[in-house]
Amino acid sequence: MAGVDGMEGRCCDAPPFPVPRVCTDMALADIGPDFLTSLFAWATNDGPGAALGIYRDGQPLLLRGFGLANVEHGMPITPGTVFHVASLSKQVTAFCVALLAERGMLDLDQPLGALFPEIPIAREITPRQILHHCSGLRDQWGLLDLAGWRHEDVKRDADILGLCGRQRALNFATGTRFQYINSGYTILAAAIERVTGMALRAFAHEALFVPLGMHRTCFRDAFDLPLQGRADAYARAADGTLRINNPAYATAGPTGLFTTVADFAAWEQHLLQPQICSQALIAAMHRPGLLNDGQSTGYGFGLAIGRYRGLEVAEHAGGDAAFRAHYLRFPVQRLAVAIFCNTATAPPGQIARKIADHLLADAFGAAADRAAAPAQASRAVGAEMPAGDALLAFCGSYGEPGGQDRVEVRYRDGRLFLCPPGGPDYELAPTGPASFAFLGLDATCEFLVEPGAPMQFRTFYGGTQTASLEAVPPEAAGTPAPVTDYVGIYDSAELDVAYRVALQGEALVLDRGRRGAHPLMPLRQDDFACAGGLSIRFERDAAGAVAAMLVSTERVWDLRFERRATLCADQDKAMAGHAGPSTGAPSR
Repeated sequence: MAGVDGMEGRCCDAPPFPVPRVCTDMALADIGPDFLTSLFAWATNDGPGAALGIYRDGQPLLLRGFGLANVEHGMPITPGTVFHVASLSKQVTAFCVALLAERGMLDLDQPLGALFPEIPIAREITPRQILHHCSGLRDQWGLLDLAGWRHEDVKRDADILGLCGRQRALNFATGTRFQYINSGYTILAAAIERVTGMALRAFAHEALFVPLGMHRTCFRDAFDLPLQGRADAYARAADGTLRINNPAYATAGPTGLFTTVADFAAWEQHLLQPQICSQALIAAMHRPGLLNDGQSTGYGFGLAIGRYRGLEVAEHAGGDAAFRAHYLRFPVQRLAVAIFCNTATAPPGQIARKIADHLLADAFGAAADRAAAPAQASRAVGAEMPAGDALLAFCGSYGEPGGQDRVEVRYRDGRLFLCPPGGPDYELAPTGPASFAFLGLDATCEFLVEPGAPMQFRTFYGGTQTASLEAVPPEAAGTPAPVTDYVGIYDSAELDVAYRVALQGEALVLDRGRRGAHPLMPLRQDDFACAGGLSIRFERDAAGAVAAMLVSTERVWDLRFERRATLCADQDKAMAGHAGPSTGAPSR
């Protein structure tokens, strides 16, 4: 522990700068310099960019940097530049958990109640269910946002675990469905510390990074920990100026890994030929979990497992603040691509696939020859790339089966858009007969038709399914309730915050304290949408009076706020015309 605590300024036992670039003539011949330049044309010499690693048989085929790691100092990105890789951290955290299980120190199928008595909601949840994202836990980032935390507030493990301990409900019954969340991996990181007496940062350093020679890799669990050669992330402000946009995290587990594309060669080699664990552990990482009904989660231990153009893939995406990352591996072909970016506009997942398309053209061709074309066509709405009026087939309302929240798919000016309540709208660009890419986002979606079933709409980020919706019929408008029915103060015991619903002229406003006040947009009787991706459903008591408010986001469902009081007339008047936050910040 002392050695780990004394490594400030470096990730671990880092060699002196700079790390040489690996880029052989043979590698460039395989890839093509013009092809590579076109993929990274957005990464200019005076702005943020990316680091690229291509690995064959666990060895670097090509390592290269594009753009600047630090714009202020003109520091270029090299293969040795240290990046925050966001959710790529999960595979490393998952490996550490699995390693403890292999050593007999942790049972993946033993509920966590004994380790975490202060988190009652996790009492019957197992590490394996968390690893496969079927725990039902609410997501930590959504909870922090709802509790009033801002982007610039430093989030620590204790803050997250404390919020988890206050939760009294799950999003769904454990094991009944897949939902990608982060809270569980924070709990797993804490479990590592409680079992070993070592924080994740120290355990991973000793058990993994040092043995593999990953000298520039570490978990950064302190926001002020200096790391030599670290990249900053950048995003454009509303006025177009470039701003530093790093995550304010002092937490590790679901995120917090800092590494380089040079070091990631050692990780890829480890996944192909493990030296510090059994081959069975690596196989388990690449085996999708199962739900209670036997359905696959499509997610192993920190890796999304699936197929791309007929070939087996294991992959993961990462995105925190303006950092973006993607790791795409083809285990059978022994090829992998890692791309780490320091700008939110970068599409690393799309670039990784284009590189794979180029290098594995023969393998993809053979896979296409083996594919059962009729079976694939039966799942597509159209047989050809849809365009124009053919896009109308996808339009309509989509929602969770039995749920209240809905999104609209709309056709405008020959283009297709996904329109969630409260916006913004996302243009969907066709990539196949029934598959689309989100313009401006490194995400995709698909529409599926099964005989006798509603059309399915699924979204994916980095190979991981993020939503599964089905077409729902439009509802009758009904008679709107008087807006005064909803005015009041609502308390959440699970967040320790209060929200205020008030009148602004003739419209309702939801005041979230530090997160501001925003209009409530009516959807159906007692159902509203609000900026920030919030869905609001009001509950009434037996007498018909509004008694509670259920707030949902993408990964936090039905968080309950009890109505405390109705605003008096003077408060109504004071709130009218008020568009900013209340004077009192919510407690945390």
